Amino acid sequence: WVMAEHPERFQDWPELIEAAEAYDRVTGHSARRSGAKLWARAGWRTELIKFLFRWGGDTVLAYIEEVVAIGQEVGGGELAPAPAPEDEVEVSDEAVETRADPHAATSGAEKEGAESARLQGAASDAATMGPDGKLGDMALTEGEWFLKDGEALFGPPESEATFSIGCDTASGEVMMTRSIHLEPGQETLPLGLYTETESAEGDWRDAGDVMPLGMATLPASSDIFDAIREADRFAVGAAGEHLLVLPVTEGLRQILAACT
Repeated sequence: WVMAEHPERFQDWPELIEAAEAYDRVTGHSARRSGAKLWARAGWRTELIKFLFRWGGDTVLAYIEEVVAIGQEVGGGELAPAPAPEDEVEVSDEAVETRADPHAATSGAEKEGAESARLQGAASDAATMGPDGKLGDMALTEGEWFLKDGEALFGPPESEATFSIGCDTASGEVMMTRSIHLEPGQETLPLGLYTETESAEGDWRDAGDVMPLGMATLPASSDIFDAIREADRFAVGAAGEHLLVLPVTEGLRQILAACT
């Protein structure tokens, strides 16, 4: 009905599609991400967006996050009202400087305390992000593997990959990405890989992608990758995020064999 009511919105699509086909990083998922944001801004409930556009998991939540961030209530479709203007009162130069930099009055001890609390919180998250029981008894994360350009990618059917793994033979490292969100100023997020017999830790970093995406590398010589190849499932952790429990397929084993 949008096309029927507003055909002018689609008149440039043939040219855009032609340009996108020439740029291999633009896929049909670009329209899915943009569409999710569009309908969230229009007030559609998240469950309806997921149902109508066949989002099998919660990946769509990452794409509509900016809608929530600007104060839109996704369930109601109304933007939060703008804050009332401040009363016009006379303030001192010192108060103006403090307002411009809310951290200006923070003492060095307070800053150190805040940083210490942040590090302790990260350590706590890292300690609890792994399996809370036997890995073989945990339900597998919804999705399937597919191989592309020397990488194994995992995600819900007809949706964006939530995890990928491949190798950089030049550096001797295994590269991974996962759909996670790092807060502004947050440089890293603890990473964990787990099988029944081995585990390894590292850090997720912002991948600098248009979508919330973390990237990480671990040495290909790490015992965890041999353990994954021999297992029937493994888990991928990120502090503060849900644990991914993924099946091990022959295609994934081939990718890891090429790395190690």
